[in-house]
Amino acid sequence: FELTGVVSGLLLTVPIAILEFTERDAAQTGQADETIEEGWMDALAGFVFVNLALVTTICINSAMFVVSSGWQASTRYYEALMPIIGVTFHLFAYGGVFPLTVLVLNRLLLWAGSPVPVLVLNVWSFVMSQCSTHFLWSFHIKGMALELYHFPCWLMSIIRVT
Repeated sequence: FELTGVVSGLLLTVPIAILEFTERDAAQTGQADETIEEGWMDALAGFVFVNLALVTTICINSAMFVVSSGWQASTRYYEALMPIIGVTFHLFAYGGVFPLTVLVLNRLLLWAGSPVPVLVLNVWSFVMSQCSTHFLWSFHIKGMALELYHFPCWLMSIIRVT
């Protein structure tokens, strides 16, 4: 949980850097108006920044609550904490890391002279992501059966899909 907060805090600078590259590219080419695609990518960069900021804030606040009141707490306390951890992780993954990957791969596609290598990289990244997700959840299902039993229903449905 704390590691998610640290990583999301460190990743906060990446969307801002992508936005700065967009402005610098527009200044070098002399284009004042950006295309619709660039506008959507800028909006996605803003979305990623806000999600990573939320994850960082939630992790820090939750860590303070766990430290102050979670020491040798009851099982009910930790069962109530699991949905918060699940939501925070999914906000980090689906609202931060995955869109950030789309942003970076889109910028590579725009900067590349030929789009074929970047498209191959995109396909390869997707395949490797799916394989690693499958192996990760297979490991968790075998090693943490009790913890998985206490996950919220919506989280279990996402795990079943992957």
